[in-house]
Amino acid sequence: MNQATLLTAILSLALAGCSSPGSSDNSVGGDALIAPTDGGGDITQDPEITTDSTEEETHPEDGSPETKETDGPCEPDCDNKNCGGDGCGGFCGACSPDQACEDGQCQCIEGCDGKECGSDGCDGTCGVCAENESCEDFACVCPSFTCGDVCCGEEGCTPANRRRLIKWITPYSAPGRWLIDLSQEIVPLAAGGEFRIVAQHGDNNVGPYTYRYTVDLRFSKRADGLRPVALETLITQGGYKWNESFHEQLNQFSFTPPPGTKHVELHSRTSGHGQAGGTGCAEFCTFTHQFTVNSTPFSHTYLTEKVLDRCATLVEEGVTPNQGGTWFFDRSSWCPGWVTEEWREDLTAASNLGGGENLVLFETGLGMDVGDTGGGNMNMRVELIYFE
Repeated sequence: MNQATLLTAILSLALAGCSSPGSSDNSVGGDALIAPTDGGGDITQDPEITTDSTEEETHPEDGSPETKETDGPCEPDCDNKNCGGDGCGGFCGACSPDQACEDGQCQCIEGCDGKECGSDGCDGTCGVCAENESCEDFACVCPSFTCGDVCCGEEGCTPANRRRLIKWITPYSAPGRWLIDLSQEIVPLAAGGEFRIVAQHGDNNVGPYTYRYTVDLRFSKRADGLRPVALETLITQGGYKWNESFHEQLNQFSFTPPPGTKHVELHSRTSGHGQAGGTGCAEFCTFTHQFTVNSTPFSHTYLTEKVLDRCATLVEEGVTPNQGGTWFFDRSSWCPGWVTEEWREDLTAASNLGGGENLVLFETGLGMDVGDTGGGNMNMRVELIYFE
């Protein structure tokens, strides 16, 4: 274990039983987690799809649709729209599960039927979860996973003896298979002992999906000879509500590398879900996260191009193909049937490795419309990895 410097995992999901393809458009995440043995949703709405360069009229004789060519190329129109079609086959955005698209605008639909917590669709709430729980898909659940029947935060399952290995967005009515770099996990695994891997996923609100999981861990050595020896958390794993004061929750940090550190790396897994005030953020908008280390800025942009099939174009990079529902829609930081977007950044040149303190300032929302109401959130975990 101590000789390994690189860890990759092949995660496979096989459907053992599921609902019919295309029956759900929910984004339900999954986790693979480790814990000593002693110890992913948002519904998207189909945009209005219109033809690029033709239009239909009623045939004067028999009333059947008649298609005729229009003059000139189709020009998308998303002015004053945050949902629905753009008139040319694309879309201007999609509404969250508790909203409806009316005349190009996401309108709240108040209601708490079947909701234990979270927004009522407008400015109210349907309930508040206990301190050791989080609200996911309008239900109070353990924030990450359970250790047997014990909820995280309770006695017997504390942050000290649990850790998430992988987070993915469950494929829509399809199996999945991904190759993932988990080199940072060498640090907790190197402590030795016996570990239990726990997998969990949502049910897409249409009945339970049953998956058979296969996790193949492969240990090897990095070409540069460096090995991860320590981790330091900047932003604790969890869901953070997107609003005007989002970055103030996670504003400033400091770190001191352990003696012998030769390389410092920022590692972030982030996915935006829902929409704040009908703006499309954090799921359907472009936003940037920036960490400034001792006055040197490092930034990463989570891109939304607002094209209908962007997730389908990423199949060669790892997105599961041929899923049901609206899996192909463009999202800013994730696609159904894929691990959430990863950001790795080499901070070595900007860091003081000689034992002095390093200051880190976190900024976000660059280019991102916050809106004036809730509905959007960021699921994040940001760490520093120290190498020798």
